[in-house]
Amino acid sequence: MDETGIKDERLQLLMKAARNAGGTFEADMLEALEKATTEHEFEVKWYRKIRNELNRVCSFYNELAERLDGEKIHIFT
Repeated sequence: MDETGIKDERLQLLMKAARNAGGTFEADMLEALEKATTEHEFEVKWYRKIRNELNRVCSFYNELAERLDGEKIHIFT
């Protein structure tokens, strides 16, 4: 169990990712966790949100790398 009282290891990892993302992301996740009817519902929603954000950031860096040196760097893609 972590400091938020979450026992599920997968949910703990989602919360860690939210903390690292900064801003209101963690607060949004905690609110969603309180409103979710099941842990699975929460996990699916936020896993998708985090995955989409990671894909967006990685696409940006891949495009930047292409522009800088013509070679694509594969990060999570």
